Amino acid sequence: MAAAVQDKGLKKRVQEDDVLSVLTDEANGREYYVSMIDSFEFQKREYAVMYNVRSEDDRRHEAEIVIMRAYRDKDGSRYFSSLRSRRELAIVFELFYQRYYNAKQEGERNAF
Repeated sequence: MAAAVQDKGLKKRVQEDDVLSVLTDEANGREYYVSMIDSFEFQKREYAVMYNVRSEDDRRHEAEIVIMRAYRDKDGSRYFSSLRSRRELAIVFELFYQRYYNAKQEGERNAF
């Protein structure tokens, strides 16, 4: 599934696979390889949590978590935008961390 991604006037295209997504910046053609970790809704906004994946030609790679707002248009295309507010980012990161921690705890309890 290919979808357009909009980030404050900067168009990107997303090609989604089961695990890996490729975000392409249409302004400069650079591709960003990410793997989706989680998505959730908070205060009527949808958020997507992903981490970057090293590409074969990426020599300088450090894994990092990326949290973006996620939108769908009426055709079902998915759009992402960067979080510009440090406060919003801190709140959403804490919500993600709690979701991750709780899921991990639940998984450990069910393992025995």
